[in-house]
Amino acid sequence: MAMTLDEWITCLLAPLPAALGAVGIVFLASTGIGVALLKGCFGKRYCRGGEIRPSRMLLPGTVLGGNLLALACLFLNSAVLSVPVGVLWVGLALPALYGVWSWREFPFRRRKWSLLILAAAGIFTLGSALLLPYAWDELVYQVALPVRYLAEGSTAFRADNSYSGFPSYPHFLMLAGIRMGGICFPRLLVWGSYLLLFGWFYWSVRRFGRWNAIVVTVVLAISPVMLAMNRETYQEPFIALNLFAGISLMFQLRKRAIAGGIFGGFCAGMACAVKMTAGGIAFGMWILSAWLLKKRSGMWWFIPAAAVAAIPFYWRAFAATGNPFYPFGAGLLAPESAAALVEMYHTRLGTHLYGSGAVGVLTGWVTAGYAENLYDGIILGLQYLTMLGVLAVALASRRWKTHWCVAGMVIAAYLFWGLSSQQVRFLMPWYFPIGFLAVSALGSFPLRWRQIAWGTLIVTACFSLFVPGLVHYWRSWRVVEPSMDKRVEFLKYATQDPEFIEMLDFIGANTPADSRIMLLFERRGLYVPRRYVIGTPVFQERFFTPPPSNAAELLDELHQADVNYLLVGASSRDPDPMPYYEELNAVFALQLVELLRSGELELQEVPEGGDYTLLKVK
Repeated sequence: MAMTLDEWITCLLAPLPAALGAVGIVFLASTGIGVALLKGCFGKRYCRGGEIRPSRMLLPGTVLGGNLLALACLFLNSAVLSVPVGVLWVGLALPALYGVWSWREFPFRRRKWSLLILAAAGIFTLGSALLLPYAWDELVYQVALPVRYLAEGSTAFRADNSYSGFPSYPHFLMLAGIRMGGICFPRLLVWGSYLLLFGWFYWSVRRFGRWNAIVVTVVLAISPVMLAMNRETYQEPFIALNLFAGISLMFQLRKRAIAGGIFGGFCAGMACAVKMTAGGIAFGMWILSAWLLKKRSGMWWFIPAAAVAAIPFYWRAFAATGNPFYPFGAGLLAPESAAALVEMYHTRLGTHLYGSGAVGVLTGWVTAGYAENLYDGIILGLQYLTMLGVLAVALASRRWKTHWCVAGMVIAAYLFWGLSSQQVRFLMPWYFPIGFLAVSALGSFPLRWRQIAWGTLIVTACFSLFVPGLVHYWRSWRVVEPSMDKRVEFLKYATQDPEFIEMLDFIGANTPADSRIMLLFERRGLYVPRRYVIGTPVFQERFFTPPPSNAAELLDELHQADVNYLLVGASSRDPDPMPYYEELNAVFALQLVELLRSGELELQEVPEGGDYTLLKVK
């Protein structure tokens, strides 16, 4: 049956109260599960001598509970994908009720002003979280993959989308959430995670002085990297939350080294279960455990706990490909394979627009603050350089002392970033320890020095202000209602690629319901209103990798893939164009033209399709 794009999006959405309710119940259920676990491990009595107090277990408990929910969705994915939606609501209701009861321990009165400011920031940014997903990564995998898992009834590795080999534990948490709250759930989940992060950060550094904490928290929150990332469904906030939770639990359990090591290691492993770029954060947390835990035995329990948490998420790729870090490492495991070509492509994605290779490792800790040309426009901001200056002055004055383990943690996380993929976005979790150290250093300054530092931080933050980011949040509230009423028009505007959306609308209205679409030189699959696979050469290994040598080979692969239509087009909005692969794709395109001339493919006339082409496979 024909289905317009608007009708297809309706199938992916849930009413706004359901979307907000789904996010609320997931966070509250996470609190309930995490707090119940901590109480079960440590009993009902808590003291100040190193054990967890009720008011201090809520935030790390929420992260622990979210981790356990994601693990449950991983191991019980068949049930999560198939049970009636009402069962999911009921199943989460009981731990959510306990979560509500647990939050009574939170010192609301003592923190009322910070909560009011946090609420104001939440309302200001909520409009963006309520918009339909439209950003490139959301359409390719951050939202597209969980939706595809749900549509196809399986979370198995998809060889035509290399990102499905990533551990990506938030995707499993999103499975239940999308079923309950629709495709707006992922954005709302990330939005809530940022609020939790910044509230937690401020309350953690408040002991170094209220104004020190306020200034650093604000300039950190308005840094370009934060304003840019909060607009989309990125996974780095979940790494930062596990960093906070692991450090908090190790600090509170410092007299119980084994317990502290296990909980800290579990959080570090779950950070790695978000994505491989968290390896430096996890290693830094292990170094920090030597200082936080009173006995070194905790360090050695840290490692197996981290492995137990992370391995299940890497096992999916290992079971399907023999490589737990797919596609990375394929060049070593199988140098001549299609997977090795895919690895080369994705490695170049992480280097052709970011950093400056080996030199970047030596200089990136400075240039990440200002060099937009090296980091695709997303930077930490000049306030970050001011924070480094504060740390330098504090060390030189000898008024401030920090343990070598803290410096070791920061350096380890940075070096892992510099030696892997130098995208500033991946430094976001690392920014919080830098901010923590800056507030701590400010606390050692005389009043006059502190005032100068506050002024410098504010001025440099204003010079680095990411104005499009702030404007985005302001405008988002103005388009929330139109985006829900005129979805197709909104997506044309938001993606800045109206021809692509027009093509999807045509496919929904003019192709048989059982059609299978292949995307060529394109990978945005979220709103494709039919079953689809990605055939873009070298981006994935299932189809055309390596590219066919002639048109006959190409046609054979199309028949084997059992596709009915080809959606062909290289978007001008592609954030990652690489000249080498554009030349390779041009040869592939000539083979398509040859098949078109021979009558093996048939051109479908699509009004307003622009540079996109729809071909029918005969």
